[in-house]
Amino acid sequence: MYNILLTDDEQIVIDTLSFIIQKEFDDKVCIFSAYSGSEAVQIFNQTKIDIAFVDINMPGLTGLEAIREMKAASPNSVMIVLSAFDRFQYAQEAIDLGVFKYLTKPVNRNLVTQTLRDAMTVVDSNRGKLTSDLQLKEKLNFVSPIVESDFIYSSIFSTDNSRDMEPYLEFLNISSEAYFYCCIELPRVDEKNRSDLYDKVRECLRNCTDAIVGPLMMNRVICYVPCEVLATPEQSSFAQRQLMNILYRQLSMKIGSNVRIGVSGIEEKIGFTQIAYNQALAALAFCNSVGGVAFIDSAAPNSTEELNQILNLEQQILRRLQAGDEKTVQSTAALYFPLLWRNLNGDVDSIKDRLFTLLVTAKNTASTLCSAAGVPFEKDGSLSGGASGTFAVFKATDTGRELEQFVLGQLCAYCITIDKVKSLKQNPIIEKTRSFIQEHLSDGISLEEAAAYVNVNPFYLSKLFKEETGENFIDYVTDLRLEKAKELLKEGKLSIKELSWATGYPDQNYFSKVFRKKFGVTPTEFRNL
Repeated sequence: MYNILLTDDEQIVIDTLSFIIQKEFDDKVCIFSAYSGSEAVQIFNQTKIDIAFVDINMPGLTGLEAIREMKAASPNSVMIVLSAFDRFQYAQEAIDLGVFKYLTKPVNRNLVTQTLRDAMTVVDSNRGKLTSDLQLKEKLNFVSPIVESDFIYSSIFSTDNSRDMEPYLEFLNISSEAYFYCCIELPRVDEKNRSDLYDKVRECLRNCTDAIVGPLMMNRVICYVPCEVLATPEQSSFAQRQLMNILYRQLSMKIGSNVRIGVSGIEEKIGFTQIAYNQALAALAFCNSVGGVAFIDSAAPNSTEELNQILNLEQQILRRLQAGDEKTVQSTAALYFPLLWRNLNGDVDSIKDRLFTLLVTAKNTASTLCSAAGVPFEKDGSLSGGASGTFAVFKATDTGRELEQFVLGQLCAYCITIDKVKSLKQNPIIEKTRSFIQEHLSDGISLEEAAAYVNVNPFYLSKLFKEETGENFIDYVTDLRLEKAKELLKEGKLSIKELSWATGYPDQNYFSKVFRKKFGVTPTEFRNL
């Protein structure tokens, strides 16, 4: 069915057009008539008109003026001009307005019929395009949250810093290079209201920003918020604060005033997403317990430094877990837990969130390696359930000691699983390379020397080593050296200078700097622990 509007100040013209159209198309059309431009616009605004015949010369609002208003209201409606004058000026203006056809009076029956058929084809095409657009929109509405969640997981939990985030941003139509992270903590989350609360968070964010919204993990939602870099850092910071305060007000009205938001600093490089995420979590720890917004630049001066130490320790744990190195994971965790409690001021909820995300990443790492080797993961008896089981334990546990024991137990279980998988299929080149590294740990080992020893190209060895062990050659060597350094420090027989030489670091100051970056304490401080 096509709704057709006939507009002319002469009754005979409307009657003639009605007769022609009804005779040719009958049950396919519904005809409306108007005798002035203003009446035509009124009908147009009240009814979905597909095709309009409009006379140019009418009293009051002219035909071209009426077409301009009707086109603004419905760009896809097809306009056909009727005129007693074959004037170039009128025709040109009609073309500029996007008119489909310019017909001169008296109208020819065959021409009207053919013009209307052509117009109906255009309407059908527009309807099909609108249907396709609606279907595409529905698909995107379904897919986008999945893509957004994957982006958030990849950007803040992935141990592979080289993973390209650009395709995600392109798919989500985000062009801004600058961004920041915010961590939204919701009150009173349970299984009954989780979905409703999450929908309200997404709605509020959509009203304020083009943010990429992560899933609801425990009682928190992590968001990547694109932004513009203004003329000065102060202006950028002011705009960021205004935006987050608007978001907080909207969330407070929909959810409650005890919503808490932690906000990171503004970054301009996509490679710094993990740092920004950590800053958002740290800021949340300083947020008022009854609700509000906290920004990392308002946190304690030493919080950023400790935060970087926490991040380094987490990366160390995940790298050694990928290598199946249970012993190093345990020793690194022993440094990690106290630093985490101190940095987050004993905030149990914040600590739970941090440990939960660490375990999710560890679980995904173990699961991926098992899948690649064709080994079942969930059926492994050493593991106490997946993320859902972990969530249940976290929900029921409130003491630090119990949390640490559970997390360490899970990490060690994943290590054991990964070690078993790797032992099933160890590349002989990597075995030989590892032996070479162990034998020359106190020397200045280079990738080129190791490649020459196993008789392969350095580039090939680097790629193969990363695939087989889950970490870069240099990171692997550094980790082994520093683990050996910790053992020697515990023995207490060597001075720091002698110890640095024994682990391949001729420069004592550089050794101390690397050690502190990795473990958060200096060699001397570690010895005195």
